[in-house]
Amino acid sequence: MKYTDLGDLIDRDPKTISRTVKGKTAPNLNTAVLICFGLNLPPMISEKLLDVLGCKLKPFDPEHQWISEALHVKYPEPLWAVKEYLEQYDVAI
Repeated sequence: MKYTDLGDLIDRDPKTISRTVKGKTAPNLNTAVLICFGLNLPPMISEKLLDVLGCKLKPFDPEHQWISEALHVKYPEPLWAVKEYLEQYDVAI
């Protein structure tokens, strides 16, 4: 997938994605999670990528718990379905 395609899908600047992939910048948690969902990464790969990007989910943070659950139960659904699921729990990514 091209950076521009992923950027359009997750509503992020393709340059941000490029800098993240090249290790020039560290993304915030929301951007990192969106990349995982946008690429339809399996849950274990998503968790590893979040760790590598320095965006580890905190097990005692309720929002992080819902994101973690979405990584598992909504894989490999489209991003709109993931966002809709998380909105039920007042989690916006």
